[in-house]
Amino acid sequence: MPRVLLVETCTTPRPPADELGAEHRVRHALALESVVEGRADGARGVRRDVRGGELALFGIPLGAAFLAPGLRARGIEVLHEPLALHAAARRDPLVALGDAVQRERPDVVGITINHAVEEATGLKMARLAKAVLPGVRVVLGGLHATFRAEVLAGEAAVDAVVRFEGEESLPRCVDWLTGRGEPDDVPGLVAQGPDGLRVVPAGPHVDFTRARPDYDAVRADEYCRAGVLAHVQTSRGCPYECHFCCHTTFWGRKVRERDAGLVAEEVAELLGRGCDLVYLTDSTFTLNRHRVEELCDAIEAHGAERATFAVETRIDRLDDRLLARMARAGVRIVALGVETVSPEVLDRLPDKRVADPLGAVRDAVRRIRAHGMSSYASLVLGLPGETSDSLRALVDAVDLLYADTDGLLWADAKLARAFPGSAFADDPARLHATVDARYEWYDFYGRVTVHVDGGPAEDEILAARTAVMERNVRAWRRRRPGDEERVRDAVAKWRGGGPGAPPGS
Repeated sequence: MPRVLLVETCTTPRPPADELGAEHRVRHALALESVVEGRADGARGVRRDVRGGELALFGIPLGAAFLAPGLRARGIEVLHEPLALHAAARRDPLVALGDAVQRERPDVVGITINHAVEEATGLKMARLAKAVLPGVRVVLGGLHATFRAEVLAGEAAVDAVVRFEGEESLPRCVDWLTGRGEPDDVPGLVAQGPDGLRVVPAGPHVDFTRARPDYDAVRADEYCRAGVLAHVQTSRGCPYECHFCCHTTFWGRKVRERDAGLVAEEVAELLGRGCDLVYLTDSTFTLNRHRVEELCDAIEAHGAERATFAVETRIDRLDDRLLARMARAGVRIVALGVETVSPEVLDRLPDKRVADPLGAVRDAVRRIRAHGMSSYASLVLGLPGETSDSLRALVDAVDLLYADTDGLLWADAKLARAFPGSAFADDPARLHATVDARYEWYDFYGRVTVHVDGGPAEDEILAARTAVMERNVRAWRRRRPGDEERVRDAVAKWRGGGPGAPPGS
């Protein structure tokens, strides 16, 4: 029986550059914790990782959980090593991977690279696996790997790259790599062949209706005990086309919905495993009113409303009836794709135009709060059309949102990135921008890598990000003065004790 070890790229988080950065990340973790604590029926006393969700970005490895059933059905044994948990314990994930390869001796190591900033790490992992176990085959997949497949497949340590969804293609790829199949039978395969690069056309999108993740295969209980956020995917696909996003290119424009009952059963299972915070990953959760009501009904029918849910949506897809229904089903955080409050910037983003963006955002935050939920404002700095004035207006808007009510949970100011597969990466000149493709800088909080013609200088963009961070910290100092000692201890350990304080510090 072939054995495949599934892992996700992960690095030990860098320590914050300064005191503000450290406190900002700690406050973010405690802000999430406060939402869970506020639910007497759902709180489990799990402390969030003090690095403010940096490790929780990876969460329980949902991709591997969806891949496992198809692999097992084809007679392939599935193994997993929780590298993010090693990183949380301040152990080098590369060392943990090497130990796992040596211990398990798999036939194939499957490495998921979802984030551009992790490309170099993914290649290090591939090389390490080969060094520890000569003859092991390495296959890459995931969001980022899909759009860099031809480059990555040229690396000596990479035997294959599987593009797009892997439920159908990865089992066939493992068969081929272990001598049980042919490469042309692997949809979306990119691999070196005797005559050069072999590129097999991608197959159709998978039927997602009855898909079930296998949480045992990815050791989910260990993630739940560590307080890691759980991602639950209720649909795939997005009809919108944002310049800075590659999800539509990867998942497709048609939205494919999972059976609502299966989603509710999955959440109930996660609750039973000790998970207390669930992010429903739909690109626009409230896109379809009937679908939201169906999900909420199923969640309540399975007793899964005891979970604390976070969802993501748009300000033009909300109304009071829908908000009330979501709140009854356990939704407590509504992440809003605000991006900017500048009409001039929004005019350059397809499907994002709003007559009065600041007024619309303030109204959405107030209404969300009126139904007992909190808003998480997702902002992007340095988009086409950005000016010094629009940056100042965005910082002022954060002040207003915090002053209006206590409905704003957090303002997350990310830097614009030209992710492979996005319009930024495909044709930056059309957007009057130049981009820097050094992916090691592509975390959301590092260097400016999108430079808009005639736009603000890099130091202005970074100053605006710092100003938003200051507003977040100031707001949470007022809201939770009792956190001061815990924050001081965590910041001191983090800044003085190496690359990250222990979880829950």
